[in-house]
Amino acid sequence: MMATPLSAIHFFTAAVFCLIGSAAVYLRAARMPGTSPGKGWRNVARAVASLAPLCIATGLALSLAKRGDWPLQTAPEVILAATAAAMLWHLVYPYRGEGKWGALFYLGAVTLTIWGMVRWPAAQATPAVQTLPPFWLFVSRLMLALACGAFVHAGATDLACLLTEKVSHKICAEETNNVAVSLGLPFLSASLLLTVTAGLYTRGVYWNWSIAESWQLLAWLFYAIIWCAWVMLGWRGRRIWVLTTLGMVLILLMLNAI
Repeated sequence: MMATPLSAIHFFTAAVFCLIGSAAVYLRAARMPGTSPGKGWRNVARAVASLAPLCIATGLALSLAKRGDWPLQTAPEVILAATAAAMLWHLVYPYRGEGKWGALFYLGAVTLTIWGMVRWPAAQATPAVQTLPPFWLFVSRLMLALACGAFVHAGATDLACLLTEKVSHKICAEETNNVAVSLGLPFLSASLLLTVTAGLYTRGVYWNWSIAESWQLLAWLFYAIIWCAWVMLGWRGRRIWVLTTLGMVLILLMLNAI
C-alpha cells in the first residue's frame, strides 16, 4: 500500500493544530497563580506557536514547487501568508498583559488559516488572471501580507486589552498598536506604491479602481488616520484600542476582495 504524499493542506492543518495547542498552553499559563510558572508556560506556548508559520511557509513552498510559478498569486496564499506574518509579529511582540484574553490572537490565527484552507482548492484549480507581472505581484502581496499580519496582531492584542480592562478594571499597559502604526503602515504603503508603479507599465494607468485596490486604499487611509491620531493628537489607550480592533474587520474585507 503506497503512502499518500504530503500536500500543502497537510502542513496548513499542522499549523492549525500548533495554534490550538499554543492557545491551550497559554490558557493553562493564565490559570496558574504567580508570575514564574505562568512565564514558563507562556514560553512553551510561544515555542509551539513558532512551528505554525514554519508549517505554513513549507506548505506555500510545496505549492510553489508543484506549480512552478511565483508565490502569493492567489487570494488563499495571501491569507495564509498574512497568518504566518501575524504569528511572526506575535513572536517578536508577545502579549504581556494579564488574563486569558491573550489567547484571542491564536483564535484569530486559526480562523484565518482555516479560511485560507477552505478557499485553497478552488483557487488552485482555477489559475487567477493577473494584470501585473508575477514578480511585481509577489513583492506587492508580500508587503501586503506583512502589513495585514501586523494589523491583525495589533487588533487582537488591543482587543485583549479592552476585555481585560472591562473584566478586571485594571489598566492594560500594552502599546502593541505601535506595531500597526509604525510597522504595518509602511508595509501597506510599499504595497500600494508597487501596485501603482507596476500598473503604469502594464495598464498605462496608475490606478484602475478595482475592488481589491479600493479596499487596500481604504485600509491605508484608516490606518493613516490612526497614525495621525497617535502621533499628532496623542491618543493612547482605549481610543486607539477600539480603532485597531475595528481595523481587523477592514483587513478581513480587504483580504476577501483580493
